[in-house]
Amino acid sequence: MPRLQHTSLCKQNGDSATSLLLRLLTVEIARDGGACLVTRLKEYVKDLHNLSGKRFNALLVESNVGKSKLMTFLENHCTVFDVDRNKEPHWVTLIDPNEKSLSTTDDSNGGNTFLRDILTSDTDIDIDIQMDLKSKAYHKALYVLRKRHARMVRRHEANIAPTRDYNLHDDLGVNDHWLLRQCCWEVHAYLRTTKFYPYVYPTPFHVKVVGSLDWEVIAMPKFHELLSTASGDSSNIEISNDKIRIRHGQVRNGVVDIDTILDEEEIRALTEIDRALTELVVHKDGGHQVSLSLLLHRHPSFRKLLGGRDLWKFYSTCTVGLGLFQNVSMFRLDDDVILRSKRPKTFVTDKSTILEGDGTEEASLQWKKRMKVDEEGLFSVTNRKWGRVMANFLIRACDTTRLFDNDLSSVKQNEKQIRTVIDLTASVGGMTLALAKANYFDRIEAYEIDKTRAALCEQNMREHGYGEVVQVFNKDSVDVVPTLPRNICIVIDPPWGGYNYKKIKKETNGRSMIRLGETSLEDVLERIAHHNAPCLVGLRLPVNFAVDDLLSCLSEARRNVSFNVISIRKIGVQLFVVLHFT
Repeated sequence: MPRLQHTSLCKQNGDSATSLLLRLLTVEIARDGGACLVTRLKEYVKDLHNLSGKRFNALLVESNVGKSKLMTFLENHCTVFDVDRNKEPHWVTLIDPNEKSLSTTDDSNGGNTFLRDILTSDTDIDIDIQMDLKSKAYHKALYVLRKRHARMVRRHEANIAPTRDYNLHDDLGVNDHWLLRQCCWEVHAYLRTTKFYPYVYPTPFHVKVVGSLDWEVIAMPKFHELLSTASGDSSNIEISNDKIRIRHGQVRNGVVDIDTILDEEEIRALTEIDRALTELVVHKDGGHQVSLSLLLHRHPSFRKLLGGRDLWKFYSTCTVGLGLFQNVSMFRLDDDVILRSKRPKTFVTDKSTILEGDGTEEASLQWKKRMKVDEEGLFSVTNRKWGRVMANFLIRACDTTRLFDNDLSSVKQNEKQIRTVIDLTASVGGMTLALAKANYFDRIEAYEIDKTRAALCEQNMREHGYGEVVQVFNKDSVDVVPTLPRNICIVIDPPWGGYNYKKIKKETNGRSMIRLGETSLEDVLERIAHHNAPCLVGLRLPVNFAVDDLLSCLSEARRNVSFNVISIRKIGVQLFVVLHFT
């Protein structure tokens, strides 16, 4: 998308950082009518001038201020900006050097001549940017309306008010002021690119705070115009007096009417949603099933794409009629929707065929190399991206602690020391595969107590080309800890997932429920410290796990454990803790 070009022009003309900042800030404040919140200035510059926050701070340092403090820069140029640090929120106003009083800058045609002189033709916003901002404001309003409608449908179907004879067609819509408040910043971003404010505010002292009632009164006519003239989607919103709603033709008895709502553009939107779900659930998660609420939390871009639509409704009505959602299945669980990949050979139910490969020579290499999982593996298998990050943290810890150099004196002459990593909770091999792909360790062992998952792990290693590198053992890892050597890396991904792990934790008054079989995580780590130190241990834990409590427990004198915390990092929706036992 094209951006304003005057930033680069200023640099080419040899303007200093100070003069460049003065021009950028003056132009952006003028777009708001001559006054604005100081906290919005950096965002304005970043959005319209293709200037990153890091570069903006660098300009502040290079200016005559000498430090990356915007308020200090504004205060140092008191002949241009009027700002008071003692008043909150911080509000900056432009000063007209040619007038003793800004109240005299208004003309007979309304608006502010001084500001319009600042916003010359070379500061005009590209029409593509204006249309993009207009579309964003419109779709934010449409998203709010759809979300509200979906909530009303759910309440109606759940008979929250059984004594009330409620018909969705009786809904008059929402108050236009309420809707404008929900998308005020999107509307404001569009209006300021059209030079709207310099024509409606006589002086900077008349500028209203965005989102206030006074601002709503000024912006409301433009808001109605925006909703009525947005290209492509104008038929979706109906405005009547001061009420705004989705048109009646799109809803029939609380159920989406496919014949009316699915115009060409809506079908394209649903197709894009289907494509995004296939990418997120099938390709990226590698066979995971995931709740809709978690998916929306992980991927804000998908939440924006969904735009307030009721995904379950569309899945129920569009799966057959339009041929959508062929790669993802959905089912309800309590108040949430669970999404699961439908691609073949990613979920194994027939244990007799686990070691027989794909069973078809025509299967593509892409699908052949997907992780094979069972029911528990759907929750426990490590995402490829997260596994790679965790493996890198572990390798970095090995280099930092010089783990494999500590015992060189005991290594026989001319014998290479073997870098060994052991996955004590291999499951189907997600984390084990990441360790193998790191190409750092000489020996990789994987322990899995369940026979089926151990076989799946071995198959996954073989199909990914690491069958000769990784040794898989069907044993209880807690029992084998005393037999393992020292100077090794150990990875533990204790079982904590599943549908109801948060509920279970709540029912046990917040006590740690993380165990390996009948052995608590603390006791497993104590056993490792006594038998395998010096060693590194990488722990994959839920993001709400009380790490401090675990460390305090290990530090108790009775355990006689010596360790250092190398790192505690949040990776996605989990924690990865690296401990060095000495």
